[in-house]
Amino acid sequence: WVKPSLGWMLYRSEFASKPGQERILRIKLSHDSFQDILRQAVSAIYDPKVYSDADSWRLAQKKCDLRYQWDPERDLSLNKIDSLKSLQIGIGPACSKTYVEKWIMEIADITDVVKQLRNIKGKDRATFNPFIEKPYDVPVDIRQNLGIEFTKE
Repeated sequence: WVKPSLGWMLYRSEFASKPGQERILRIKLSHDSFQDILRQAVSAIYDPKVYSDADSWRLAQKKCDLRYQWDPERDLSLNKIDSLKSLQIGIGPACSKTYVEKWIMEIADITDVVKQLRNIKGKDRATFNPFIEKPYDVPVDIRQNLGIEFTKE
């Protein structure tokens, strides 16, 4: 699973200390590649705002190896941010070659920054901002696929 949010990644990996998650990589994709992934991805759970029925959702899952799910966003102290959701993207075996060879532009190991963040306490952590993150402006056609502001015609 790809986690586009640093706060969520810190939460999930327990600041790079959880077994099997001791390294944190920052992966850079082009906007076009990221949008291609979002256009193709299928919800990990049935969403009646996106699919007319559960059978059409299951069929979409069979046809696509990309999944998404929404989770509560986290700040750098791992607190939930109720007003924001964080998207996770699952990339299955059929898409992994495209992901590695076409979609990824750059990979950086940010484990040292994550460990530095782990050692910063209280308000100091909240003011330490190693990377600029902001909400992603999702194009209208992709919003419909992700169940954001969806209106049936």
